[in-house]
Amino acid sequence: MKKILQTIMIEINNSCNLSCIMCMIKNRPKPFMEFSLFKKILSDWQESGRCFDLFMPFFRGEPLLHPQFIEFLRLFFEKNKDYTLAKSIAFDTNANLLDKDLSDIILTSRQFSTITFSIDAIKENTYENIRKGGNLNKVIKNIKDFIQLRKEYGFSFPKIRLQFIVMPENINEAKEFLNFWKSYFKEINIILDIIFEYDTSENSNDCIFFRPCMSYDKEKQSNDKRLYEQLYLDIKGNRPLFKDLPDICSGPFSHIVITSDGLVLPCCVDNQDRLTIGDVKEQKLVKIMNGSSLKKLLRLHLSMNKSKIDVCRDCPGQFFPVIDESILKELIDKYEN
Repeated sequence: MKKILQTIMIEINNSCNLSCIMCMIKNRPKPFMEFSLFKKILSDWQESGRCFDLFMPFFRGEPLLHPQFIEFLRLFFEKNKDYTLAKSIAFDTNANLLDKDLSDIILTSRQFSTITFSIDAIKENTYENIRKGGNLNKVIKNIKDFIQLRKEYGFSFPKIRLQFIVMPENINEAKEFLNFWKSYFKEINIILDIIFEYDTSENSNDCIFFRPCMSYDKEKQSNDKRLYEQLYLDIKGNRPLFKDLPDICSGPFSHIVITSDGLVLPCCVDNQDRLTIGDVKEQKLVKIMNGSSLKKLLRLHLSMNKSKIDVCRDCPGQFFPVIDESILKELIDKYEN
């Protein structure tokens, strides 16, 4: 069985340069992680001897907004030069602040596997309505410049995800978005795949990533899901196939999150830090990961009692079950005994 907690997310910044209409984060009290805290986390991490599959310097904010973002990256590159901390790095960005110098640092590090560019529109007025404060023409230029620089270096990584969150405000231009980027990638002779949240196969190419919109409003979430599934049908020619899997979220088994002020969460949808299982300012990271708080949460999930957890019961990200039964028994044996 693959080990649990394959991904570590460190929120170096909790603030954002845009105000997006679908964003569920309304309160951002402590925006920037202190450099000293990041160093402490890396020290704990090294001491634990744990190598994660993936490190994401990202959670709720725009990472490029942190004034020391490059310093954070360089410190991590130095500590991870032999890939003893993480096998690769990935993050999401709205790309408004991406420039050539940063692109060069990311590419030449050779440590990044994927970058997700959050776009959600192909028409300026739609983009300005959804991603308030952003500039679509600038975003497209920055992304194309990044891809061109990657091509000049002769690199195939990091892979690019062009993200489109499906909602009523942009559904009518989803295919136009698809055709625009397909045309561009064909022009530069690079394969571009199309993936949806429901797709389970590993993606090894650059891609357009259509995502469902999440909302705490159950009616809105249901309506947005119908839009999403209709788009899936229109593009793929069939409806998504759902496995009959146990209703157990993979989140707390697959990743761990450290917020900008050092709190540790087992969930990437817990926007109010309600599932806090520790604080790296006061505890060693490895003790939190092996602690009773996380184990109790995992046991509740494995016993199909996640509805007893308020955050999990109300989760807007529960579109479909995600724990495969092939590993379920091993997890139960490990955490229920």
